[in-house]
Amino acid sequence: MKKIIISSLLIIGLAAGFAYGHKSGHGYGMGGYGGHMMGHGMMGGGYGMMGGGYGNCPGMSGSGQKWDNEAKQKYFDETAELRREMHNKRFDYMEAYRDPNTTRAELDAIEKEIWDIHAELQEKAQQMR
Repeated sequence: MKKIIISSLLIIGLAAGFAYGHKSGHGYGMGGYGGHMMGHGMMGGGYGMMGGGYGNCPGMSGSGQKWDNEAKQKYFDETAELRREMHNKRFDYMEAYRDPNTTRAELDAIEKEIWDIHAELQEKAQQMR
């Protein structure tokens, strides 16, 4: 009986912990769903580090304008290299962040590079509207 009660409490605790973590964004990639790793709301907040929700890229969201599939495909095709560079910089940031020898200045430099790429993606989206 004791084992059943302990097992039940353990399962409930794990489920509650997972639910809390999922809802608050803890542990879901760089910046989580709420932007926790790099500061809440970093670079647009929302889902992921750069905001924009699922399936969108920086520059495509937040305009209030709907993009049709053809426009999205054109944007994705024309920004493939920039998006790849953004992905690599995010990875670099995550690796630097977890390294205790990384200085704040080094993290700031990577963040600036990410911001610059983000601005390029925003500019590209503006041109395509």
